[in-house]
Amino acid sequence: MTNKERAELIQNAIRDYKNARESGDAQKIRYAVNDMENTFSAVCLWGVPGTEELRQMILSARRAAQ
Repeated sequence: MTNKERAELIQNAIRDYKNARESGDAQKIRYAVNDMENTFSAVCLWGVPGTEELRQMILSARRAAQ
């Protein structure tokens, strides 16, 4: 997998999370947060653009869920 493909994974995960938040559906939000966490695990070892943004969104989503 190339860094370009990893960057696309990040952008897709972020987009899906934003869409889930707009929908207000708690189940979709939980699924999207889980997807962001899985995506972060897949890309964190490489210097992929957007990784830090993804990490910050995950932390923000976790704080909002508490």
